[in-house]
Amino acid sequence: MAISRMVSPFYPYFMIDGYTNQAVEKNWKVVKLENKFISVTVLPEVGGKVWGAVEKSTGKEFVYKNHVMKFRAIAIRGPWTSGGIEHNFGLDLGHAPWAASAVDYKLVNNPDGSVSCIVGGLDLASRSEWRVKINLPKDKAYFETEALWFNPLSLHQAYLSWEVAAFAGNDDLQVFYPGNFHIWHDGSASPWPIDNIGRDLSFYKNNKFGNSKSYHVVGDYRNWFGGYWNTSSFGFGHWSSYSDSPGKKLWIMSIARDGAIWTDLLTDKDGPSVEGQSGVKLNQPFETAGYHSPFRQLSHNPFYTETKTDYWFPVKETGGIVDANTYGSMNVKVIKDSLYFSICPLQQIEDTIVISIKGKRTYAEKVKLIPMKIFRRSCAILPDTNEVFTVKLGNKKLFYSSKPESIVSRPFRTGDDIKDYKSAERLFRMGEDQNAMRNFPEAMALFKQCVEKEPTHSSALARIAELYYRSGQYQDAIPYARKVFEFSAYDGAANFIYGSILDKLNKTDDAEEAFSIASRTMEFRSAAYSQIAAIELRKKNFDLAADYSGKSLDFNRYNLSAMELLISSSRKLN
Repeated sequence: MAISRMVSPFYPYFMIDGYTNQAVEKNWKVVKLENKFISVTVLPEVGGKVWGAVEKSTGKEFVYKNHVMKFRAIAIRGPWTSGGIEHNFGLDLGHAPWAASAVDYKLVNNPDGSVSCIVGGLDLASRSEWRVKINLPKDKAYFETEALWFNPLSLHQAYLSWEVAAFAGNDDLQVFYPGNFHIWHDGSASPWPIDNIGRDLSFYKNNKFGNSKSYHVVGDYRNWFGGYWNTSSFGFGHWSSYSDSPGKKLWIMSIARDGAIWTDLLTDKDGPSVEGQSGVKLNQPFETAGYHSPFRQLSHNPFYTETKTDYWFPVKETGGIVDANTYGSMNVKVIKDSLYFSICPLQQIEDTIVISIKGKRTYAEKVKLIPMKIFRRSCAILPDTNEVFTVKLGNKKLFYSSKPESIVSRPFRTGDDIKDYKSAERLFRMGEDQNAMRNFPEAMALFKQCVEKEPTHSSALARIAELYYRSGQYQDAIPYARKVFEFSAYDGAANFIYGSILDKLNKTDDAEEAFSIASRTMEFRSAAYSQIAAIELRKKNFDLAADYSGKSLDFNRYNLSAMELLISSSRKLN
């Protein structure tokens, strides 16, 4: 097997090689969560992934379950197996290093009657910590994946956070992704769902051209996606808040021979799958996509904790989806002079359904909905289909408008008037992208080019100091941070990295002074207080350590380092 140059950023992880086509029986540890509506299975020994999920009244899978483990050389370390929902954090180069490894897990019976399987571990390459709570409520027909990802270092780290779910792929499948553009990995934008030559890409069967597809769908604030198999009158849905996961991706393996071969390599009888992915970025950009498009890399900031929650659920007997969330899924169709709508509830709901035409209420009904019991109605409407009509459950718990109301206006292409490709700011952004991809020599070169062009570019100077700090060259780092202070005494980034450098050199008073100034900047406030707490704990000033740990948690209640410092100092005090 060939080893990519991109393996090195994952050190100390090693490559795993050696695959076979000879099947053997093997026992795997399986956790099963279930209520009266759905069942969910988890594999702690395979990255903690959700193995599959079933809707009980039909016995059908709404998350693709691969019944064999055919590991193939697909992930960055090598072995990966298809199906389920996997948890990816770290560097945006493919499936996480633990995709085929055992992770920590814990089972919890919660006071509200829900049950949870918490999986997690440590990303050795970045030292970041991740956990995902797979939670099944006792009386809902959905389950949640609640993710937490913490950077415990003074460094800006690679930033990848995607939940990747598999669903059965066949010619009967239509997907529903609200939006009007899709973004490719290189940052280019194209129309969605109807492409430039009139193909409706939301139908699986219409993607029988070219290679594998990555559709990062954008342009609509509604943050759900789903799919529906028309022959079986069944489907799947996903929802998360836009602030948690603005990224909505559909991945379809090539339906040509170059992709079809993988069906046999990865499964026995389960057939091909597609992936619905939910992530923290609008797309998964190539290494240099941000050089010529708006879609750059992002960084996981020092001592920053990311949290996000995704919801996964079945859909049945609706004929499609126009809206979906944790209340349920809804479909609306107009046939001649009649409007038909159906709702597949995911929880008990008592509210009113209202249909309005041109803003005037024409139909209203109080309803009591029960999970997975399909609600259907029809009513007459004006034959003029140009009239705007809406269907609303309660205060837009579920909502549809014949004229979309949630299309966003942000640009998805770089304007032709942006021509200064050699500016200091652009060099800095390119350096940031390389730093986020762990290409540190390339990042250093770009940051230094930026400073040559603009000697007082404080952000670039701070990043140069950080890169020297990363490599243990503390004395080389100091002049770059101090240079910022000559013209910007309160710069948060420069003060924070300066404090981190001085702490390594055991100049603790100077370090605490720099952290104190850095705390004036909100981005570094929790991190700076946490660093001061660590210094005071080493000095055995346990009361101060506890005080600063508490202040750190005031501004990031999920700062795990601050929690540990507070526990340690409190234990000493008591």
